[in-house]
Amino acid sequence: MSGEFIAIGEVSRRLGIHPQTVRRMEKRGILLPAMTINGVRIYDASEVERLVAHPPEVKRFGRAP
Repeated sequence: MSGEFIAIGEVSRRLGIHPQTVRRMEKRGILLPAMTINGVRIYDASEVERLVAHPPEVKRFGRAP
């Protein structure tokens, strides 16, 4: 953990995906958020950078048939 946290909008921008796709990644355990006291999702910046360097197959995160 880097100690730097970013919001879901910044995660989606860095990965080039929709925020809903970030939430789907959470459900699959690929990216886990921390929560602020107000219930806002925040993400470890170093984990996001790891995904930028080695992106998962995001096309599999579409809606289930």
